[in-house]
Order: sequence, then C-alpha cells, then structure tokens
Amino acid sequence: MKPRVLLLAAFAGLICGLLVKSPIASNAELSHGERSLRAFANGGTLSRPQLSATLAAAEWESRLSRYLTNALTPPPAGRVAGPRAETAALLRMARLPVSSETIQEGIALINAMGPSRYSQIIASVFQRWAREAPEAALAAAGGLRDPATKMTLVWKVFEAGAAAEGPAALLEKAAAQPEGVARTAAFAALTDSLPPDQVEKMLRHSFTGKQDDFQIQLLQKLRQQNPGDPGVPLRFALETVHAAQRAKLVKASLLMTRDWEPGIMQKLARDPRNVEGLMYHMSATLRYDAAEGLKMIADWPDANRQKLLHEVFGGAFERLPEGVFRPAMSAENVDILIKETERLEGAEGFRQILAESAMARGARGLDETAAWMLSRQDAAGLEDLTRRAALAEPFTTARWLAAMPHSAERDRAVAVFAETHAAVDPESAAVWTESISDPDKRAAALASVRKRPEKPQ
Repeated sequence: MKPRVLLLAAFAGLICGLLVKSPIASNAELSHGERSLRAFANGGTLSRPQLSATLAAAEWESRLSRYLTNALTPPPAGRVAGPRAETAALLRMARLPVSSETIQEGIALINAMGPSRYSQIIASVFQRWAREAPEAALAAAGGLRDPATKMTLVWKVFEAGAAAEGPAALLEKAAAQPEGVARTAAFAALTDSLPPDQVEKMLRHSFTGKQDDFQIQLLQKLRQQNPGDPGVPLRFALETVHAAQRAKLVKASLLMTRDWEPGIMQKLARDPRNVEGLMYHMSATLRYDAAEGLKMIADWPDANRQKLLHEVFGGAFERLPEGVFRPAMSAENVDILIKETERLEGAEGFRQILAESAMARGARGLDETAAWMLSRQDAAGLEDLTRRAALAEPFTTARWLAAMPHSAERDRAVAVFAETHAAVDPESAAVWTESISDPDKRAAALASVRKRPEKPQ
C-alpha cells in the first residue's frame, strides 16, 4: 500500500505545481504592465518588452500589430473588467496613435471603468491627446461621465494650448465652452499663465453664467496690479449681472481690503443685488462690533435687514468642548444687537428672526438657541421658540425634544409642543405629554391636550 500512496502523493504534487505556476506568471506579467504604466505617468516612455528567446522578432511584431488594431471593447453593462484588464487596456490606450477614433475608444473605456484608481495614468494619456489632437480631445470631453475626469481633459487641452499659443489667444474659446465643468476648467487652466495685462480681459469674458473659483484668483491678481486703487476688484464685481456670481465676487472683493471710501457699505446695501455679497462681511462686523455694524445698515431695506439679522443670529452660538452653549459674541454686543433689532423689528419681529435662524440650522440650532435663552433666564422665550418651531418644522422640533435630557425646561417645551399639535393629532399629543417627567406638569398638560377641540376637516 505504501508505494501506491507515495505514487498518488507525487501525482497530486505535480498537479498542484501546474496550477500554481500559471497565476505566478500572470502576476509577473501584470506587475510588468503596472511598472510600464507608472513609468509613463512619471514622464518616461513606454519601452517594448524584451523579445522572448523562443520567438522570432517578426512574430512579436505581428502579435503587437494585431493587439493594437483590435478595437477596445468595454465590459458589458453591469460587469467590471477587473484590475488586470483595465491595466492592459490603459497600456494599449497609451501606445495607440492619437486620432478621433482612438480618443473615442478611450472615452468609452474610461466611462466603463468609472472614477478610476488610474487617475495619474489617465491624466498622462489626456496630456498626449491634448498635445497631438487638441480639437478632437476637446470635442470628446463632453462624452465623459465623471465630472472630475472631464475637468482634467479640458484642463489639459487648454493648458497645452496656452503653452503653444499663449493664454490670450484662447480666451474666446474658453468662454465658448459649455457652462459648468468645461468652462471652469478652461478658464482655470489659463489663469496661472495669464500675463498681467490680460487679467481684465479674461474677467470680462468670464462674467457670464455661474460663478467660478478661478475668478477669485483673477480678482486677487487685479488687486495686486493696482495697489493704489483698492476699488478695482469691487468695480469689476459690480459689473456682473448673474446674481450668484455677483454675490461671490462682491464678497471676495470686500475681503481683500479695508481701505474703502466713507459710506461705501451703505451705498452697496441700497442695491438689492449686493445684499448677498455683503452678508458675510456685515455679519462678521455685527458679531464683533455691533454698534458700528448697526450704523452701517441703518438705510437697508427691511427685507434685506431681516435677512442679515437671520445670518447674524444663526452664527451667534457655538458649542464649547465641555458641551456648554454660549454666545459667540460678547455679552455687550448681544445686548446692543437685541435692543436695536427689537427697535427696528419690534419684539414680535425679534422673536421671529431668532426662531427662523435657529430652525435654519435644524435640531442643533434649536438646541443652541434654547440653551442661550435659558442662560438669560428667558423661559417665555423658550416657550415661544418651541411654539414657532412646532408650527413651522414639527419633525425637526420632535427630534430636538426627543434628544433633550429630562429637565423642567424639557417638560415646559414638550407641553407647548403637545398643545400646539393637540387639535391636529390628539393621540400623538397625548403620547408626548406622557414623556413629561414631573407628575403635576404631566397631568396638567394631558388635561389641556384633551380639552383642545379637534381641528375641523
């Protein structure tokens, strides 16, 4: 029996050896492809693999020719090609002659791969496309599904064009790109190499469509070129018609300098188109110098002033590490702001502005604002906040109350919430009253809920 067992063991070992040998060879081949691609991505060249000693050079040339002429076929819908297949396809894409057809094949492959882990290799392929067939590459960019990949290709095309022709020659073409990713990438690629005397021209070309980050860079360049005239960036911003773009550029212009002519803020505030851009600047002024900030908005239209006050109160609270809530502003500024807001808007208007700013930040905003009210012993204010929130944002208010620890303050807030919804949903209101921890308050709230008539259908 022993010789037969030994023979079977030897045979099994031979089979295992043959099975293991193939994956090892495949892994070696894959690592070679990855090394070649990495070298290409780092600016090197793709050298041919060494010819095998077992095949003639003509046979290797024939195999390579057949490989390069076969069309790239993306995997069927719902299937993934896998790392090795993707690596081989990218290697072939890097070797192919650049033409409209091969670029379209590459676009189909990249779409099938999705946002790729080979982004550096793809960027190097894009660079080659941009250098050898820029028009075909730009036309094909619209077919890319991933916005970041599309931005990379458009960027490479305009970057290569700027190096060859100069950025000024491409401004018209950049402005003609579709609004969004393509136009942003085109202008952004020209921004770094743009000569100083072309900044104004490029800004005017870009004052169409949605706002883009590259315009902030251009405004900074414009400010640096005109150290004696701080109003240059702002004047450009005010020429913008698009509302969101104008707001962003006005805000950026105001942050670049403080050397403004007297009364400039009041002048800007009188134009409703500027209010969005003034929000950040003015809210910061009000938080840290409320008296000065309130003087600056004395002539603001009512709706704009309310919008600004929402912004200020919305950011006036911050969470300390120990979990205690307090105003971000100094107590003196808070008092000045409250008194002035109550004078301008009335007590009712102040409560409404405070509640709206709290609700805009969800359950956390309600929590912070309530804690601030309690720090001022304003129990009536907390009840008012709960009532307004219960009517406007019942689900957010419910989440806020559910997360509150049991306390006398929570009992009062829950009672108000239950009473507010008793006419609409008496059963749920009764359930909420059952969560009140104080027995006397729970009984009183339950009695109040049961007395409320149901809302007529």
